[in-house]
Amino acid sequence: MSLIDTIKSIVALFPKPPVHTEKDRREAKRKIVARFATGNLSLQAGKYLTEKDINKRRERVLSHTF
Repeated sequence: MSLIDTIKSIVALFPKPPVHTEKDRREAKRKIVARFATGNLSLQAGKYLTEKDINKRRERVLSHTF
């Protein structure tokens, strides 16, 4: 076994971690909230807005020209 083959076999033992997108992170947060929410059906269904969502919506509305 050559040195290159040995290095390749060692590197194969440590795969790269998965890349998570912002959409994946948001979905994971919604699932956690839905799991631990009690008494509020909107939270249990994952239907809520975060502060970031509210700020985005506010900026979009304020930038609208009538």
